[in-house]
Amino acid sequence: MMPALRSRVVAAAMPLALAGLVAGASGAHATTVKTYFDCRVFGTTGLAYALLVDADAPAEVGKRGTFDVTFDPAPITPNPAYNQEVRDVRIQFKLPEGATVVSHEVADGGAAGTPTLEVSGTRAVLTAAGPYVSNQAFDLPKVTFTLRAGAKKTTLETAIGGTSHDDPGFTWNFTPPSSTTEGTLACWPDQPIALTKTVVK
Repeated sequence: MMPALRSRVVAAAMPLALAGLVAGASGAHATTVKTYFDCRVFGTTGLAYALLVDADAPAEVGKRGTFDVTFDPAPITPNPAYNQEVRDVRIQFKLPEGATVVSHEVADGGAAGTPTLEVSGTRAVLTAAGPYVSNQAFDLPKVTFTLRAGAKKTTLETAIGGTSHDDPGFTWNFTPPSSTTEGTLACWPDQPIALTKTVVK
């Protein structure tokens, strides 16, 4: 049921738990950030998973200044021990409350299911319909947000969104290898970590 995650730098395939932590914000160069999740599958909770995202934003911006934030999820390989195929893959991003979204863009939109990005307030959801077959990596597109900072000095942080299994930050629907009954992997970040931090000067 749980996916195996493969980053652009290091391949890893541990079905229930991944270790290690890379924290930080990006200035001139993207930083790879690992977010940990508590996942639910078929009523079972407490299943551990981690997702890598290359995140980039300026370290500083002036008051009312505009700046770009980009998120590029690492390729994911559905684990054949738990999946025949996966569909409706979603990542929820949390945008900073002290900034306004000017525009947003999805790159590489030609992947299976033509990924879409929906933005409502500080909530942005990237969805890729798929389907994606097990044991083959698929790469969700990079998304870019142009934000406008407010008039107050503050730190604008982004992160993976989600507050519970019913409001997941990462989710997909899947077909188990020995069944036709569809299941849902629903994960929320129980150890929140910033993807980017931008200081408003």
